[in-house]
Formats: sequence, C-alpha cells, structure tokens
Amino acid sequence: MRWGSKMPLILAVDDEVNILKLLKFNLSKEGFRVIGVTNGCEAIRAALEKKPDLIILDVMLPEMDGCDILRTLKANHETTNIPVIMLSAKGEVLDRVLGLELGADDYITKPFSPREVVARVKVHLRRRALPKTVEEAKNEVRICDLVIKPEKYEANLGGKKLELTLKEFELLHLLAANPGRIFTRDMLLERIWGYDHVRRVPLMCISGTCAKRLKKIPPTRTTSKLCAASATVLAKEGEKIYALLTSRLNIKNYKNL
Repeated sequence: MRWGSKMPLILAVDDEVNILKLLKFNLSKEGFRVIGVTNGCEAIRAALEKKPDLIILDVMLPEMDGCDILRTLKANHETTNIPVIMLSAKGEVLDRVLGLELGADDYITKPFSPREVVARVKVHLRRRALPKTVEEAKNEVRICDLVIKPEKYEANLGGKKLELTLKEFELLHLLAANPGRIFTRDMLLERIWGYDHVRRVPLMCISGTCAKRLKKIPPTRTTSKLCAASATVLAKEGEKIYALLTSRLNIKNYKNL
C-alpha cells in the first residue's frame, strides 16, 4: 500500500531490549519509522509528543503496566484514536478479552512471529486510512439529483427511491461521500465486506446480484459525475463490475492496479 510522502510512525513499548530490537529491525525493513521505549511513563510521553500512527504495547511493564497505559491513552482525546496492538506472554482468553475491552485493536501473544506483527500493523494502518463507514457518517449526501440519507439507509435518484441491498447502499454511499478518492480492491473488501487484507478474498461476491441490481440505475448526469469523481480500483475478479460501471455509469480513466 502507498503510505504517502512520509512513512507511518510506530511506537514500540517493551521492557525487553531484545524484543524492541526485533520489532525495530522488522518494521524498519518495511520502511516504517520506529520509536522504542521501555516503560509506561516514556510510552505516554512519546504518544503525546510524537503522535504515532500506531502503538505496539507490551502488557508486563515496570512502573505502569500495559493495561493502565492503554486506559490512559484511551482517556485522552489526543491519543484515543491511535490504534494499539498489545503484546503479552499471557495468552488466556480472559487476558485477550480484557485487553480488547480496554480499547486495544489487536492482541498478539508471545512468542510471536515478526512477519505476523508486521502484517497486522499494515492491516490496522490501512483501516485507519479508510474513510468513515456509513454508520459513522450521518450527514446527508447530495450530488445533483442523487440524494443519500445514511441514517435512513435510503437513496433517491431524481426523486425516485432506489431499491438497494445493504451492501449496495454502503458501496454507493462510500463513493458519493468521498469524491475524488481512489479505492483499491482491498479497501472495498475491508470497508464494505469486512474482510481482512491478510486473506486474499476475491471480489466475486459483488459481481453477481449487486451487478444485476446496479444495472437498473439509468445513466444520468448524476451517476456520471459520481463515478468520474470516485474511481473504484478493482482486481481481475471484479471484471464484471468494471464492465457494468464503465458501460452503464460512464466511468472514465479506470485503473486496474
């Protein structure tokens, strides 16, 4: 994934120096910038000062344990939205549940695979980069004669209600609410279908019923403007959707990355 002009900053917190070195080595190898600290006070200070894009947090730490650090971070509006992956030798279900309930985004038990940690870091950074879901974006969207009302899960084109399934509605709303944004196949799977990027799930799930139903929307000035502004990038599995969108909704300059 393209991260932009500056690579994401990762804050790694662990009192074991060898683990910090392991994390730094593997994350740096992927191009990430990494800060390593060994205790809770330094972790909170670094989080507030550096505003990392993601935190890898050990549970068993001196002075202040990982759970207390997590509570502090989630209670502060400056750090509450930073994704946190917890590391711990405690692998019991109750330990994992406690970490997740406190606000952790993921929980990895020791000993861990560095490749898995890097993969999960990438997943959470991609999720953070995605636009808001339909549930999070409550404002009405208007593009010419297309009106989308997220709270009612209702879309109208030229005054007529569009009969859409939940996923069709979410896909339409995602594009309309983010004009000019290019969406990769993985981003669509993550945001609309909830699939994990580590699993290479094909996009055939939207090439059947969804495609047939979208065909019913007639080409208009609204749909042309909408699709020209929101380029959807699909893989080969989405060729049917590509053909549908280009022929029915007049998308131009489609890119298949």
